[in-house]
Amino acid sequence: IQAAINAANANYKILVAPGTYNENLTINKEVQVIGAKAGVLVDADGRGTDESIIGGKVTISAAATLDGFTLTKPESSTSTNNINFSGWGGINLDIGSQGTVTHTIVEAYGAAGGFAGSGFVRIVDGGGTFQFSKVEAGTGYDAPNDARGVGAVAVGGVNGTYTVTENTLLVSTDNADAVNIYGGLNNTVVVTNNTISGTDGGIVEFSFNATTGADNLTITGNIISNYNDNGIRVFNHNKPAIVTIKDNSVTGPNPLLVDTNSTTTYVIGNSAAAALTSTSQLSSILADNAGIETLEAGSYASFVPQNFTIDGLTVIAAYIGNNAPNTL
Repeated sequence: IQAAINAANANYKILVAPGTYNENLTINKEVQVIGAKAGVLVDADGRGTDESIIGGKVTISAAATLDGFTLTKPESSTSTNNINFSGWGGINLDIGSQGTVTHTIVEAYGAAGGFAGSGFVRIVDGGGTFQFSKVEAGTGYDAPNDARGVGAVAVGGVNGTYTVTENTLLVSTDNADAVNIYGGLNNTVVVTNNTISGTDGGIVEFSFNATTGADNLTITGNIISNYNDNGIRVFNHNKPAIVTIKDNSVTGPNPLLVDTNSTTTYVIGNSAAAALTSTSQLSSILADNAGIETLEAGSYASFVPQNFTIDGLTVIAAYIGNNAPNTL
């Protein structure tokens, strides 16, 4: 496949027959790389045989499209204790420079470890789109017992739009999430209509300073269940940001946690983005998200609370919802 990419001019379409291709790919020009399952949706039961399988890492650094593949570990990689896989860093896919990956199955094996920016799929500088795809544990892989902090999809980079939409995300390691949203500057992050289950956490946006996190963050229409930690969590400190959280359904503990520092503003209903300053706003966020019954608001920086104001009171945390008292 790499030889075909190297020979192609911009806007060429490269058709890949069913079979297994043990190679790393670098797609650095605007081409379409089309697998045997291009345009075929991935459901819970898979999609039959005759896949185009890439055993190795794919790196996209141009406005290219990868459609209809299965990505897995190299054939030469060997299992050690069903946890780590020798000769394999664990990152299946890097998408940048507005590349698009669609209708693709990502089989997770091993992990790069670490926290910020660690994922089996990563969307990096320049942004990109991961859509209509599935991230799942490979056969024999025990993800929760592997390195901490590796999500199904990690989002973090400068400039551009980062989109994660219409995917099924079924794997993360311990202390990680289906979608980890970390560093970035001048970026827009959109996480919509994904089905998330069996991960340690759901969707987390996390920043410590003015150069990390999302400038504009939209989390809508996601269905999140069967997780261990948090459903949706937004900790965006010391950086002006506009956040929309709407029409999500979360079943599990700590369904929704949001940061209320004064630089983060929220779009509630049809209102303009505004800082959270009242319990009525917090209750309205619940109303915007059917299926989420409890919301926790707190301010978080290096595990030290930042004081904020709700209903004129300086507080550390507020709990709103059917499963917790409306208290400050």
